[in-house]
Amino acid sequence: MASAERATGWTNSDDLLRAKFEIELNGCASSTGKRWLLQSGILHAQDQNPFTVATRTYPVYFDYPYEINENLTITVPNGYSVESVPSPASLEFNVSSYSQSTEQGQSKITIKRKIRIKAIAYNAVSYPALRKFFAGIHEQDEQPIALKTQQ
Repeated sequence: MASAERATGWTNSDDLLRAKFEIELNGCASSTGKRWLLQSGILHAQDQNPFTVATRTYPVYFDYPYEINENLTITVPNGYSVESVPSPASLEFNVSSYSQSTEQGQSKITIKRKIRIKAIAYNAVSYPALRKFFAGIHEQDEQPIALKTQQ
């Protein structure tokens, strides 16, 4: 279930598009006895690395430079506490960057994730580094958050 709480930036193309949603997800965590595990990139669990082929002959083109800033707050269910969260991570490639951090409170976890792609073309020579950059994003999104039952 998802409901939009607020959205701004629709009327002017120079403004940032910002949206705030409340989402309820079922079945997004795995039970391991007294623990529940969920991916830190929970909104990207179905995403695939777009650069899986080992080599490339032609340049990679993006439609436009872009930046994605996500602030995701997860409410810890009653009867559970946070056991562990991923360490902060950052990746740099050429003029592009990725960062992720997780803050934990008593009943909430806040995940901050930022991807910045500043160029639209990457030549074939730089493809292995671009591929590694996106593989690193995918790997970081799979890092687990562990919740445990309270005694």
